[in-house]
Amino acid sequence: MLRLSALYRYPLKSGKAETLQHVGLDKLGLAGDRRWMLVDEASGRFLTQRAV
Repeated sequence: MLRLSALYRYPLKSGKAETLQHVGLDKLGLAGDRRWMLVDEASGRFLTQRAV
């Protein structure tokens, strides 16, 4: 049997997770999940908090 133990949302792609107690769904999945991305205007590359 599967059991849901936690809900996380990442409003900013490759950013820090946001812990949720409940969340709404929309046509793209979890409302507000991974809807934004930081991009370096000069290079056009996206920025991430991941270590290289």
